[in-house]
Amino acid sequence: MARSVQFLDAEGRPLVVKSSLTEAAGLWQGLPIQVHPLEGSGNSGPSHIPFLTVAVCVFGRGGQTNARISRKQSTLPLLPGVIAIQAAGLELDSSDWKTPNAKVVSVQIPPDICHQFTDSSMALSVGTKLPAADETLAALVNEMYAELQRNCSSGQLFAQGLSLALLQYLGTRYGTGLPGTGKTGNLSRVDLARVAEFVEANLQHDISIKDLASLLNLSSSHFSRTFKATTGISPYQFVQEQRVGRALSLLKGAASIAEIAQSVGLPDQSRFTAVFRSAIGHTPAMVRRQMQTR
Repeated sequence: MARSVQFLDAEGRPLVVKSSLTEAAGLWQGLPIQVHPLEGSGNSGPSHIPFLTVAVCVFGRGGQTNARISRKQSTLPLLPGVIAIQAAGLELDSSDWKTPNAKVVSVQIPPDICHQFTDSSMALSVGTKLPAADETLAALVNEMYAELQRNCSSGQLFAQGLSLALLQYLGTRYGTGLPGTGKTGNLSRVDLARVAEFVEANLQHDISIKDLASLLNLSSSHFSRTFKATTGISPYQFVQEQRVGRALSLLKGAASIAEIAQSVGLPDQSRFTAVFRSAIGHTPAMVRRQMQTR
């Protein structure tokens, strides 16, 4: 189901924040995410941030935003890569911004959704950092935003994988309360075969990490770590490899490129072509022509 973000004022009422979610947000299956375009100047009064939130400036032409917390002011330049980590329960006295044009993406981490992704029944605890400099964290949020711009064409497995990576990185780099990110064992050949059989039988569908993890009675995060430790690739990479493998077989037949894309679970033909070309080095149409000339 679609997940969005909510900010509350000091009385617990929804705070009106200028925001713009793309239509693709309705397809997003990762952590709650929202896009905030900023232009000109604006301000807000006291507000309450109920859950841990990571905000990253993904586009900016200068300017700044100011946040006042307990009468202390933090200033963040509105430039690409600048990060604000806001702890759960943060009380903002006020905030304001002034910029020619900027765009900020915020990712919220409610405990109940965090628990769906991880082994832990504890809430991830991270302190406020305004601003924070972290290329890895910025890259993860930027990739989430890029997936929204692609109309979530990579599917829920990709969105969930990004969300897991962000949670684990935050827990390891900044926080507490998220165990289970250390060493793991390996999956047995029987377990790997069960996963492979399920993927083969459901390749035309939008497979989720939960679908795969539940086969082995594991949490999503434990399955993801263990699968990668065993195979050397992520579940998402494995599924994409199977999609490309089936597409190669189907290209020998008469089905159109669009029909093949649909049958391998990538109904967005442009995304299918991009995935295929990344793996093979040529587009599906080029490979089909090569097959026909042999």
